Amino acid sequence: MDQNKHMGESWHLNKPESQQRGSGTLVNSPSASDGAALLSELMEVSREFAWLAGGGLVIGLAFGFLTTQMLRWLQWRRVKPHVEVTVTLGGAYFVYYFANAYLASSGIALTAVAFD
Repeated sequence: MDQNKHMGESWHLNKPESQQRGSGTLVNSPSASDGAALLSELMEVSREFAWLAGGGLVIGLAFGFLTTQMLRWLQWRRVKPHVEVTVTLGGAYFVYYFANAYLASSGIALTAVAFD
């Protein structure tokens, strides 16, 4: 027990002066520039989240409307059911790829909204 206490004391004595208790200085004290940088980073993350979620929602609704109109047109033309299934599956994959590759938005949210 005394040996552990001694090791703790020696570690404390080997620390730099600025990190010892009672030295009067704070090594990592926050400054105004740190607060501004944090606020800037928070705004950037919020903007990116809004685009990922909101962009996927809006674009998904647009693609969903277009898919619905296309399926109505295909039913009016009396095509076989496997064509409708192909359009639905192909459209879902296309929307997911389009959102991830070109829009840098959430392809999952977009596909879920478009084909729900």
